[in-house]
Amino acid sequence: MARQPSFAVAHGTCIVEDRASPMAAITVHQALHLAAAQFQSGQLGAAESLCRSVLATLPQHAGALHQLGTICIAAGRFGEASQWLTQAAAQSPDEAHYLSVVRAI
Repeated sequence: MARQPSFAVAHGTCIVEDRASPMAAITVHQALHLAAAQFQSGQLGAAESLCRSVLATLPQHAGALHQLGTICIAAGRFGEASQWLTQAAAQSPDEAHYLSVVRAI
């Protein structure tokens, strides 16, 4: 099994650390886009790890909270999903679909 890169977030920039390549920086937006791609390809663990890395520094990032909730739904962890999605809805009350997903689970 290939080693997954580890991620750290600092001031809105994710630092991607991979032993096979030099350090590379990506934005939070790019990190969440990568997590979405991982999710779509069935790499739930990698996507979850990346979302949690973003949230470690930006704990109120609605997009990361929502994405992590969606990952938890796919993993069958509905109670945890509800917590993440409720937090996402609280951070972005204008995003009605965040709360609608909570109501659906």
